[in-house]
Amino acid sequence: MKTDSVFRVEQWAKKQWGEAVLGDARRTARAVKLGAALARQPDSSLPKETGSWADLKGAYRLLNEPDVTYEALARPHWEATREMASWPNQGVLLFVQDQTVFSFNHHPATVGLGNIGDHRQNVFGQAKQGFLMHDCLAVQPEHPSGVLGLAHATVWTRQHALRQENDQDRLKRQYRGETEAALWAQTLLAIGQAPSPESGTTWVSVGDRGSDIFDYVQTARGLGWHVLLRVNQNRLVALSDGRSTHLKETAEQLTNSTSFDLDLRARPNQPARTAHCLVAYSRLSLLPPRHALKKGHPFRDLIGGTLIRVVEQHPAEGVQPIKWLLFTTLPVKSPGQALEIVRWYTLRWLIEEYHKCLKTGCAMEERQLQTAAGLETLLGFLSIVAVLLLQLRQQSRTNPNQPAHDQIPGELVRLVAAHLNRPASTLTTLQFWRGTAGLGGFLGRKKDGLPGWQTVWRGWLLRLLDMAYGAELLTRGEKCG
Repeated sequence: MKTDSVFRVEQWAKKQWGEAVLGDARRTARAVKLGAALARQPDSSLPKETGSWADLKGAYRLLNEPDVTYEALARPHWEATREMASWPNQGVLLFVQDQTVFSFNHHPATVGLGNIGDHRQNVFGQAKQGFLMHDCLAVQPEHPSGVLGLAHATVWTRQHALRQENDQDRLKRQYRGETEAALWAQTLLAIGQAPSPESGTTWVSVGDRGSDIFDYVQTARGLGWHVLLRVNQNRLVALSDGRSTHLKETAEQLTNSTSFDLDLRARPNQPARTAHCLVAYSRLSLLPPRHALKKGHPFRDLIGGTLIRVVEQHPAEGVQPIKWLLFTTLPVKSPGQALEIVRWYTLRWLIEEYHKCLKTGCAMEERQLQTAAGLETLLGFLSIVAVLLLQLRQQSRTNPNQPAHDQIPGELVRLVAAHLNRPASTLTTLQFWRGTAGLGGFLGRKKDGLPGWQTVWRGWLLRLLDMAYGAELLTRGEKCG
């Protein structure tokens, strides 16, 4: 999110949903109003967010209109993100794909939810229910706060448990492009052709081990995209000398060429730490899998690229060491380029943070609607609000020691400085955002660390921008007087 001007949340909402095609201009106006209300209190409930019985009834009607769908609400934001990503001379842009599950087991009466687990049941004696989303987040890797937005997303429900499908049925659906694995390629097809190499902008699709799919990589290359993925399959590969071998055996024989330190956040049963990692790389080509060689299958060419191995050196006892095998079609001609690509892969964590924004910051799984269709429509609002939450979180952690007035409008810096009783000229970016979070309830004790998105969001949107707007009105009044 850019902080180059003081804006009202209503203006932001109009940009997100003002062009949504919902079958009636009044619905679009209602969508803008509801989007602004949700953005003001993203972790609350619809009754609290809308604020009145009339607005709540209007929100429920909107969420149950057949023409008001998740895609119809999200499409203007997707198109705006793709347009920004198509500008020339931006260098590398990452399109990070991932899948997340929304669980609504605590609402057994909700109609239309699908199976999100295996054959096991929830506490109500039913299969685990909810729906899934495969999404794609566009990121500028050279700008720590450069989250452009969502480029595409697919929401769907399973009508069967995973363990109830035999291998033959799964293989048939795979050939028809109907498996969940096909969503990686379908997402790129939905976003479209990448900019030409002459434009100075390169699109790279980034994925975890779930993206290690030959058809997906082949589709990406056909659309002019590059890929960066974490290896899952022990594929047959062709080496530069013409020999064929297996990928993981090749990885074991690589010689380390450089190293770097990686700061790892805390995870369950894994404390935060700094891992010293060794990096090795080698050029190779992926050979098509057996099914791709069958007559009539379109994916039969070798895919050239580079294998990069990342291994943590001397991991502490009791921690799960870093061991990544990455494959990329980007050129890697030096240890420095290998390190840069590894750094780009670490930005995949941004989409995990985005899903946290959706589930914690926007309380998506706590929403209580009667139908899955209504929940999916609500996601058309909250998925965009969550982008703004993530953008604000990234902005608050960028260049912490830089003078605040270099990044943030002067009127906002002066307001926070006055709140902190400090000179505005000496306020750093970190101090500004901690002060902003203080307006939202952040206590700022030594043990508290950096403020989270909830307190930053509440301080920024519910207090600081209103304070700035009030100051602006006061200045106007003085000029008129």
